[in-house]
Amino acid sequence: MKIFALVLTITFLQACSHEAVELTFEEKLKVLEYAETMIGVPYELGGQSFQGVDCSGLLILGMNSIGVKEFLNIDDEFVDDVNANELALFNAKLITEPERGDWIAFYDETGNYYHISIFDSYTSDSILVLDASSAGNDWVEYRVIENIKEKPHDFVVPVKYVH
Repeated sequence: MKIFALVLTITFLQACSHEAVELTFEEKLKVLEYAETMIGVPYELGGQSFQGVDCSGLLILGMNSIGVKEFLNIDDEFVDDVNANELALFNAKLITEPERGDWIAFYDETGNYYHISIFDSYTSDSILVLDASSAGNDWVEYRVIENIKEKPHDFVVPVKYVH
């Protein structure tokens, strides 16, 4: 019985072991390039296609385009779909100085990430992002977000998991 428990424990630990590796600059640009092919696609909550897409769906499709098909969720399981909060918390790492292709995740007063975009560039008080948002024109587009310092956010670098 002890041998069975030991084998079960080792199997569980091997299944749960995963290493988060930051995307290279080239990989981030490929994700961005794929997302650019979706400019004009309507915003649709929960959408993940050219018929309609939301913020996390846009990033997931971009990641799929470079071969990343699994994302870590809140239950520490690998799945093919996660929300903005899970993308920012479990599929990215916090950074202070973003580069083109990194992500910006916006959070509410409880600390939950409710929106995520692909970062392009910034000036002193505004940023340019590519995203799918109902706050813009209700489709995928590049848009300027003004007064960025007043909006609670984190910059994150996307990761892929090596099993």
